[in-house]
Amino acid sequence: MILRVVFYLCLVLLSTNSRSADDVWPLATATTASGVFSQVLSDSSGNPLVETHGTFSTIKPDLYRWEIESPDRQLLLLNEEGFWQWDKDLDIVILRDRPNLEDLPLARIWEGNSGHSGSIGSSDTALPSGIERITLISSAADNIEIRLTDALEQETVLRLRLTEASNLSPSDFAFEFPDGAEFYNESSAAAPSIPLETTP
Repeated sequence: MILRVVFYLCLVLLSTNSRSADDVWPLATATTASGVFSQVLSDSSGNPLVETHGTFSTIKPDLYRWEIESPDRQLLLLNEEGFWQWDKDLDIVILRDRPNLEDLPLARIWEGNSGHSGSIGSSDTALPSGIERITLISSAADNIEIRLTDALEQETVLRLRLTEASNLSPSDFAFEFPDGAEFYNESSAAAPSIPLETTP
């Protein structure tokens, strides 16, 4: 289930402010973004199955930090070393290979630069495996919504509320290994040097 949530990053409040047809996409000229998110996975009948909340930050094109605060606590971090997952409740760290950016729905927040608001369908572009449709929507300068529909007609709705991100730097995406956590290297490369807990 975690891999599905990750894939649908996979991760809040929709503004009611209206936008004119001349408004540009919120991240049309941005190279960084951060804020809060909510993500809801619903079945084909529209019944909610899983809902998560948390914070995110990113530097275009390939640094992403996704911190889930509820219902469980996890940190998902994509940096030059790979794709890190820290399950804070189980105190387990897993390092995997970096996914292709085209398979990361969150990476599509930079795409809506067409110069107008509303829905931007991505059905005619290359889609991540298992995804039938992706739609990007922005109804205000500080929010973006990503809707993903899979082959079973289940829908994931990811809502992002953007905040100021001007102070982000690559150092903010370094993984700080938590003391005492179990570590599993599932990547194809040698694991980076990490501190190990020692006993006297």
